[in-house]
Amino acid sequence: VPILVDACNAFDVSKKATPEMEAAGKEPGRNLADKLLNEPGMPPRSCVVLRVSGEDGVQHARGRLLTALRARADSATASFPAKYRLGCVLHYQGLTQEALPLVRKL
Repeated sequence: VPILVDACNAFDVSKKATPEMEAAGKEPGRNLADKLLNEPGMPPRSCVVLRVSGEDGVQHARGRLLTALRARADSATASFPAKYRLGCVLHYQGLTQEALPLVRKL
C-alpha cells in the first residue's frame, strides 16, 4: 500500500529506532516488548513505523483519522466519497448520531 509520508516520520525499525524506542532504551531490530523483529533462521522482514503527530504530540494513526476525514469533508471542494467515507467511519466508531445528518445530505 503506497503511503506518502515525510521521511522524518517513517522508520524501518529493523534498522533505525523511533524516538519512542530510543527513550525506552530499545535498539533497532527489537520492538517495544523487546522481541526480535528478525529471528535467526527466519526470513528477514522489514517493519516500517509511521509516526503521526498533532498538537498533543505523537499519536496512534487511528486517533487522527477522524480529524483528517473531517477536514477533507469540510473543505469547500469536498467530494461525495470524502463525505461518505467520514459518515462510514463515524458509524463504525459508534458515532452514528453524528453520521446520520451527514449521510442524509448525500
